[in-house]
Amino acid sequence: PKAYEQDLAISYDNLANLYDEIQHHDESEKIHKAAIEIRERLVKDNPKEYEPDLAKSYTNFATLYYTIQRFDESEKMYKAAIEIQERLVKDNPKAYEPDLASSYNNLANLYDEIQRFDESEKMYKAAIEIQERLVKENPKAYEPDLAMSYNNLACLYNEIQRFDESEKMYKAAIEIRERLVKDNPKVYEHRLAMSYTNLALLYYNIQRYDESEKMY
Repeated sequence: PKAYEQDLAISYDNLANLYDEIQHHDESEKIHKAAIEIRERLVKDNPKEYEPDLAKSYTNFATLYYTIQRFDESEKMYKAAIEIQERLVKDNPKAYEPDLASSYNNLANLYDEIQRFDESEKMYKAAIEIQERLVKENPKAYEPDLAMSYNNLACLYNEIQRFDESEKMYKAAIEIRERLVKDNPKVYEHRLAMSYTNLALLYYNIQRYDESEKMY
């Protein structure tokens, strides 16, 4: 077991991901649980070695539950991943902060979906706080994720009618995406167009029609 359980867990994860892709959700759930059962046992003997993989398994499982709208279970799994990642970040922030920011975003999306808006805002801001710091050191690697977080938070603010804050976040996302488009239009133009559309809708809703027309 010591030599091969980790490989077995990886295979379970891979098969679960396949089942996710072809929407065999019952089978995916069963295989995700098998991977987690192994990794939770491995973590007890060697947390430093196996906790990162356990956090990934929790995240994958959370994503499955989100997809099939079992939101309570999804929340539980995202929180389990975050609990590990927050601990890992203390020892090695460069290695684990990107994953933690991603988990914060995932949980924020979940809270937005179930209309727990205060908690969603908190998680989006936590992700942004990390990503803004990462961007200072490596903008090419992290600006796309930061733009997505700005856009997500803007959508939340628009949904709860905090329009000034929504506008600010949409503009922050657009500022990044306009810059990214100059270097790689094929990858980022459709995202920039989405941001223009989102801001146009906001302006339309608050009857700033000239600005809405410009964005459209």
